[in-house]
Amino acid sequence: MSTPTTPLLLIGNINSYFSAKVRSYLNWRGLNFEEVHPDNDMYRNYIMKVVGVAQIPVLVDQERGENVFDTSLIIDYCEKHYAGKRSVHPDGKKQMYLGFLLEAFADEWMKLPAMHYRWSFPEQLPFLINDWMALLTPTASEPSDVIKKSMSGLKGVLPVIGVTPSTIPSIEKTYLSLLSSLSDHFTKHDFLFGSMPTLADFSFAGPMYAHLYRDPIPGKIMKTDYPRVAQWLERLMLHSKPRRGPVNWIVKEGKLQKATTSIQSDDEFANDGIPDSLRKIAGFFFDEFVPILSDVHQKLQEFVSRNKKVQAGTSPIPRMIGKSKIVVGGVSGSCGVMPFSLWKLQRADAYLKSIDQSEKQDVLHYYESEFQTGKDLTRILQTTPKLYLYKGTKLYLKEQPTLNTPKL
Repeated sequence: MSTPTTPLLLIGNINSYFSAKVRSYLNWRGLNFEEVHPDNDMYRNYIMKVVGVAQIPVLVDQERGENVFDTSLIIDYCEKHYAGKRSVHPDGKKQMYLGFLLEAFADEWMKLPAMHYRWSFPEQLPFLINDWMALLTPTASEPSDVIKKSMSGLKGVLPVIGVTPSTIPSIEKTYLSLLSSLSDHFTKHDFLFGSMPTLADFSFAGPMYAHLYRDPIPGKIMKTDYPRVAQWLERLMLHSKPRRGPVNWIVKEGKLQKATTSIQSDDEFANDGIPDSLRKIAGFFFDEFVPILSDVHQKLQEFVSRNKKVQAGTSPIPRMIGKSKIVVGGVSGSCGVMPFSLWKLQRADAYLKSIDQSEKQDVLHYYESEFQTGKDLTRILQTTPKLYLYKGTKLYLKEQPTLNTPKL
């Protein structure tokens, strides 16, 4: 494994959804990095300059002179330049495809429970205020107007993403059901795809650790009622070592010796296997997220057909292109239509296009036969136009050579 001599700089925060995803990956990869907590000046005079919007995380590679935004692009960048012997992806074709699907689910759909449990409970506001103050204004005794405005703005996002009084009960019910399925899986496995963490684990670390483990109210639920999920996060964030992974040391004839055996079997994952416990977790993607993606797909097609400049690639697709229906746990509500979720999904499609046609058909056949919305997902992947990401949030239908920023 290569690692930069000069530390990579991860501009992020401990309470940041997406910083947790990248931090857990960088720690696992063993890369030389330093986390930088941005203050208001850094947001204005650096992040806005290199990304175009005030968003974190940003990875700064000092040796290569690169600024990389978006968690997926950051991980891809590190895998390209600083890869180790072990891939961030599982070994099998069906497994790797599922890994990308779970990344999209964790990055996009999991915002619903993560944002709800952070901002819908006034009783944990003192914790959140002190968290923000410690990061942005560590010497202040009272929250600044900037912090108050920032927190109010984040809470105001709830109805935009679909967290409303009508959907909150079903969001909570679906989230607790997901925790139960994850808990069942971690009864037998240390990580989602066996004895080693993968992209899917790191992706779930974003919402699960930063919001749902650290924040007081959801943290109590997870640690009290679903402790195996909390323990998985602690393994993932390197707070504790895997319990069923390779045994590093044993006692032999009264002396400590390194062991070469393992007390965990990955047999269920052999030959590209998808264990029943993982299949149940995948079901949340297909049952809850695919219908949302299908609606976004339709709304994007309608939007593009009405906008000649977007078709020509001379204007970006807005971050939100209207409102639509959202269904969570069978309960309907409303939300904004965010085409960015389709950009994230393209990673799965790009992977399918990289493998042999026969292998691709085997993968698609498995998911189409196992899940009711499997064919809907295939249709979405095959008919969504190629999207290009620039400057943090700007999506185009054509490449933009003059915008010299990382893109998928």
